[in-house]
Amino acid sequence: MEKLRGFDVQNQESSENREQRAEVLLRFLNTAENIEPFHNKKFETIFSDEEHRREFIENLNAEEFSQLLSGLNGILRDKKKEDWKMDGEAVALESMFLGTDYVPPRQEEKPELLAEVLQTARAMSQEGKNMEDIALLISSSLNAIHPYLDANGRTSRMIYLLLTKDLGEEGKKELRAVLSENGRDKVNIDPGLIQGELTDLIKNELGINSTQILPETVVGLWREKQGEDLEFGNDVEENQKKIFSELLKKDDEYFFFAVKQYVDNNSLESRYIRNFPRFSRVLVEDLVKDLDSEGVNQILANYRNFKKEYVEKLIGCIADPNNEEYQVEIEGQKIPLKTYFEKRIKDEQDKRTEEERLEKEKTEAEQREKERIEQKEEAVKIKFAYGEGDYKFFEPSEIKSIQEVERELTGMTQIEQQEISEEQKIDILKKSLFALAGKINSNVSISQEQIDSYVENKKTELAEFFAQFQKISDIVNFIENSGTFEYKIHTSSDYEIPYAEQEYLERQEDITRFLDELFSQSVYYVSPSGSALRLKLFEIKSKELSGVIQPTTEQIFYNDKMVDYTDKKVIQVSDIVPEQGKFVFEITTPGFRQKVLTQENLEQTTKSGVGTISDEEGIYVNIPEGATLHSGWRVVGVKKLKE
Repeated sequence: MEKLRGFDVQNQESSENREQRAEVLLRFLNTAENIEPFHNKKFETIFSDEEHRREFIENLNAEEFSQLLSGLNGILRDKKKEDWKMDGEAVALESMFLGTDYVPPRQEEKPELLAEVLQTARAMSQEGKNMEDIALLISSSLNAIHPYLDANGRTSRMIYLLLTKDLGEEGKKELRAVLSENGRDKVNIDPGLIQGELTDLIKNELGINSTQILPETVVGLWREKQGEDLEFGNDVEENQKKIFSELLKKDDEYFFFAVKQYVDNNSLESRYIRNFPRFSRVLVEDLVKDLDSEGVNQILANYRNFKKEYVEKLIGCIADPNNEEYQVEIEGQKIPLKTYFEKRIKDEQDKRTEEERLEKEKTEAEQREKERIEQKEEAVKIKFAYGEGDYKFFEPSEIKSIQEVERELTGMTQIEQQEISEEQKIDILKKSLFALAGKINSNVSISQEQIDSYVENKKTELAEFFAQFQKISDIVNFIENSGTFEYKIHTSSDYEIPYAEQEYLERQEDITRFLDELFSQSVYYVSPSGSALRLKLFEIKSKELSGVIQPTTEQIFYNDKMVDYTDKKVIQVSDIVPEQGKFVFEITTPGFRQKVLTQENLEQTTKSGVGTISDEEGIYVNIPEGATLHSGWRVVGVKKLKE
């Protein structure tokens, strides 16, 4: 949790078992006796029907209401009884259910606001208002007031269900659902849905909500030096400075209201308001230089009052929906803000229900497809077991060629220490990396100047692995000139970078990211029979250069997505010919590696242990016992080495 002097930014509760906490709470309420807010009545009796619920609300006092909320919240958070209390001191919510950067009222205002909520709920009940409206009032106000550091949403959802549902078995089932991990998808009385409209009511009172913005219209605060500390008057205390600065950062709109009210009340418009071509703003730096401690306190008091007023507007629009103040224009028609709020809640609920339905359909479709694929793979596996399938044959010359390449590479990976000055290393690196860049990626041309700049910027790091980079250039030259391989392909975890266009690269002064990625790719050399030798360039910066070279694999395939071969005996791929954008899949049987490592029986062709069966859906590959498998990244470049 990000800790500030004025705020604790709330984040989601860790993945505790919310269902378990809900069960604990229900057991407690069902079995506990002498719960003070219940006035010696049983929990199930109070919330069994509307008559008992109204009686409960009308006889509840502010202290009991606070005790009830804190008890429910404390149990939901697994708090000890002595810690059942309001602990949401200056909590701020970022992009949560109250909108972006919503800052609730200050903690000292919260008990008074909760008492006002209860008083209004009692009056609404006595007037015969329906329980859904009373539940809407309490639940949304609790979210807006936000008295607790966590579980405000669950507490408000529970209150809403208790006031609107009979507490039979079905009601308890719904209660468990709204207290679960995804409870917000079931019920979410979110005042953030009308946060803008509530704020507009306050703007109307301040005279800053005109639809026509004129040059003299004050629309906000202005800072010349963003990010720098403000310079206050001499007698302003440090604590005042911190709170002022934090509110300016965290709740700039409401803090603007507070500052503007201070400027208006003290007739300071001419000193601290600057006119721009299209609107006006309050000059913050100029204002704070002249502020004394009393002035800061006035602004902070204004701010607290506006945050209270926000909640009071919410209470008012639900309790007195037909009041002219709470009429809003939506799509050219004036309607009560409460009606609009209820519509937004329903729209959001319908949206979540539809998303849930679509997600369920998707999951079911994916499960059906998974089962179909498994059945198909099982059928193909049986075909392989009965000897079906196409198998490649390696000519003795190809096996011998692979042996010679691997033997030569083993010798080339031995690094000998050289007595070379740092300056000479840098010069050699510039030449080596320029040549290597062209070998790895022939899609674009990297200039010597760009390589020189790259090496200069990273010379300390690169010089440490000078011998490895020098050797890898020699290794690449040897492999490509060996005549053994038909294709060279290179892959990357970052699919976009290697496709940088030549024109784009030529415009860039710094292509460090591109080159870092380029020198961290995997490069595969593929023989006419489909065997592949891999260079893992990302292993260059290791002490053992042998780790860069992966022994030749028996067969290489290509697929539209990365192959998951977990617990598979047959896997499906899309191609046997390299193509940009496809993912690499390699497989090697113990028999193939044994043949490469031995000098015996090289006069006959060698049948691959990897077979394929093709149909209209793709290519199916068997996975023999003991096979070594590797799923690689996407192909970002293909070059034919010989016709």
